[in-house]
Amino acid sequence: MAKSIPSDASCSSVAETEHTYAYQRQLSPCEAQVCHWLLAGKSLPEVAIILGKGTATVKEQTLSIYRKLGVASRPQLFAKYISDMEKSLLPVNYRVPKAEQRVGG
Repeated sequence: MAKSIPSDASCSSVAETEHTYAYQRQLSPCEAQVCHWLLAGKSLPEVAIILGKGTATVKEQTLSIYRKLGVASRPQLFAKYISDMEKSLLPVNYRVPKAEQRVGG
């Protein structure tokens, strides 16, 4: 059974405690929180229960997340997250080697 986040954990307080990647800076605090749970593998109804919101609200926030981040699905959201995380680990002046730049030969 899913547990809800304590009532004193507002969207902004929870979002501020998580690592901030570029994709999160494009989202509202509540959207960042929904995004966190989506990336954790939770379904929309599970996210709604955890956050104490209606499923329709979570669905609208999910669509807003997709629109803001330029993705159309959860797999694309995962790919964006992984790409953003990898970029945050690289030195600022890092250049992708030419062999890795070519796709499909």
